[in-house]
Amino acid sequence: MIKSTWRAALLLGAVFLGGVLAGSGGLVLAHRAGFVAAPGGRRSTEAYLHRLTGDLKLDARQQDSVRAILERYRPAMDSLRQDVDTKFTALRLSIRGEITGVLTPEQRQRYDQLTQRMDAERKRMGR
Repeated sequence: MIKSTWRAALLLGAVFLGGVLAGSGGLVLAHRAGFVAAPGGRRSTEAYLHRLTGDLKLDARQQDSVRAILERYRPAMDSLRQDVDTKFTALRLSIRGEITGVLTPEQRQRYDQLTQRMDAERKRMGR
């Protein structure tokens, strides 16, 4: 009985480790392919450029030109992103206020905890 429990624990650990390695590897590949990039900043530009280079087979001159275009438009994109984020946050808070209005006190407390977790996750994801 102890042997089978030990084997089950080892198998569970191996499966967990395999999942961690597969997930980490997938995330690295997604970043390199430009599917997942850090919000804003140089890394997202480089990730997008890397994706275009791979998909379109850009040469070095084209890469430099595309990089310059992306850098030139970055301030406008950042400004627009900030404006949309501000409006989206205001809308989210309005919706939450209305939802809170139809909840019981116990439900409000649980809803507050839920929205705090959701906000923490959004912040962790960089959104």
